[in-house]
Parts: sequence; C-alpha cells; structure tokens
Amino acid sequence: MEQGEFTIKQHYIPLCFLGQFSPDKKTAEGTTNPYDKRHIYQYDISSERITSAPIPIKSICYSNNLYEFQDEHGSLIYRNLIEKMLSQYEGLFSETCRSIHAKAKHKSNYNCRCFLSNTEKAHIIMFMATLILRNPAVINNGVESAKQIYGELLREHNAKNLTLQMCLPLYRSFTSNEQTVLFNVVAWFHNMVFTVGACKEGSFLTSDYPLIIYGHNNPIKLEKVIFPLSSSIVIQMRPETTIEHENRNRLVRLGSANIRHINEEMVLHSKRWIYSQVPFSKRMVRWILKKRKAEPQ
Repeated sequence: MEQGEFTIKQHYIPLCFLGQFSPDKKTAEGTTNPYDKRHIYQYDISSERITSAPIPIKSICYSNNLYEFQDEHGSLIYRNLIEKMLSQYEGLFSETCRSIHAKAKHKSNYNCRCFLSNTEKAHIIMFMATLILRNPAVINNGVESAKQIYGELLREHNAKNLTLQMCLPLYRSFTSNEQTVLFNVVAWFHNMVFTVGACKEGSFLTSDYPLIIYGHNNPIKLEKVIFPLSSSIVIQMRPETTIEHENRNRLVRLGSANIRHINEEMVLHSKRWIYSQVPFSKRMVRWILKKRKAEPQ
C-alpha cells in the first residue's frame, strides 16, 4: 500500500501475472520472492530498445488511481474499493497458477482427460474477463461511450463512475437477471473448451496486451483464445464444436513450432511493450521486427 493505507499505482496487468514471467521467482535462499520484488526483461517496440537488466514489475503496466470513484468535486471516494476486490480475484488466480504448474510436473497428468477442475477454469475465465475490462483503453472507451449516450446529463466523473460500475462491479452482489459488461464478457467464454500447453521455463513471451482473442462481432463469437499464464504454461481455448470430446481439457507437451507460433501471436498483438523471463537477444529482436513489419499493427 502507498500513502498509508491506499494503493495509488493500480496495475492493469497484475503483479501476480507479470511475476509468472520473472527470472527471480525464487530468492537466493530458494524461497518464493514476493511479486513486488520481482523483475522482468522489457522490449520497447516504439523505440526498438531493450533493457540490459530486468526491471521491477511494479514499475510497469500501471496507472494512478485507475479504478477510483470520484464525487462531484473530483475528490476520490470509496478508496481502493475495486482495487481490493481485484486483489482477491488475483489471489485465486495465483493459487490456480500454482496448482497448474504443480500438476504439469507429473508425467501421468499428460494422460488425464480432465486436467483442469471446474474451479480452476472459473478462476481463469474470471481473470481473463477482468484483464480485458481493467485496461485503461477499455475504461476510457467506456467513459466516452457514456458521454455520447447521456450527453450533457453526465459529467466526466459520473461517466467514469458509471463505467467502473458496469465493467468492474466486483464489490457488490448481483441479481440473477442483472446485466453488466463484466457478465457479458464472461459469457464470451461459454462453450469454449480448454487445452493446457506446457514447455520449459523461459519459453513464452508476454506483453502489454497478454490475452489474444480471435472471433466475430455482432454477435460476439470467439474462435480462438491464446493466453500464456507463465513462461512455461499456456491456456488455449476453442469452441467445443471444433474439438473432439477426448481432446478437451487435456495437458499437452508443446514443441518448438507451437512455442514459436504462440510467441508470434504475442508479438503481433502487443501494443508497445513485450516482456520476457530471459534477456532479449539480438536475434530475437530481429525476429520481432521482421514479424511486425510483415504484418503491421
């Protein structure tokens, strides 16, 4: 916490997620390093610069008071209400990541036909939904949409308050027929089936837009989801109608071609920052530039 009891720097890419790609998950003594003590390697797409040493993950992917409500005078109210609720869901996500990594170490689980529990799947889906909606660009778009709809009836602070209430209503209970943006985004993932891919540590990249989604609008219908949970574990989802029953919810070992494809998708979907557990080599930077030049974003 900062300034006594309140968190000011609010991460739209949570530390518990970025920490999965850190080279210093463990201390020199072998104990688990707290997320706010971990580091990561960074590549700046716009300037084509890499960091020679890993940077603290707490110094990236945040915005001050991003999830704070304001009164009519612009003063912050209900301080850290959403931030505290997000931290609870992040805790569940962290537990799920630990469970997946532990199970992936056992060879017998590669023959398991029900690798993820329903609870683990629910935690991953909720994390993905909130990851989408806590992004500053999404919040800003919500504010602008609210202002267009209500016009002069809605002041700037009211527009943001309404956007937060619809996108991140984690602090209250709901009725069974209540509609929120969060519920609608969670519904995107219904009828999608999981595959969990595993490989060696340091294989996967992540970025400032770490969740990769393909699909159609009007109505929204997903075709493919790619979401590296760490540098060695990736979640992939497809519609249940496209995957045979015996191949659903499986743990699979990924080869070099699969890893390269997933990293290529991450490189193409990133906006400005790409992150890695291992240093960016000159060869890797050339590969990134080549891929983005071939398919400019």
